[in-house]
Amino acid sequence: MAQLITWINSGYVGDLAPGQSDYWIAFGGGLQPGDVITAMAHPIVGDPNAPERIVQVENVQAEGTSDGGRRIFYSVRNAGNVALVGYTVTLMMLRP
Repeated sequence: MAQLITWINSGYVGDLAPGQSDYWIAFGGGLQPGDVITAMAHPIVGDPNAPERIVQVENVQAEGTSDGGRRIFYSVRNAGNVALVGYTVTLMMLRP
């Protein structure tokens, strides 16, 4: 039976300017061949008068090291037109 594993991996607090990206590394722990990884960023509401806050997760990549370790690389970009005061990232893994 398939398993869905989720965890909140990272967060950012500060001013992320429009178009600016942050780069993250998550340690994959039990990541196995066949596992499917996805990430979703959630903007923290700052200025209530700002028209919209948009974050985009990009460049999700997995690495297997020679000692059997696993890492997940990804970036989070402010795709909106106002600075963000912060965001959180939720990672999800589907294991068949």
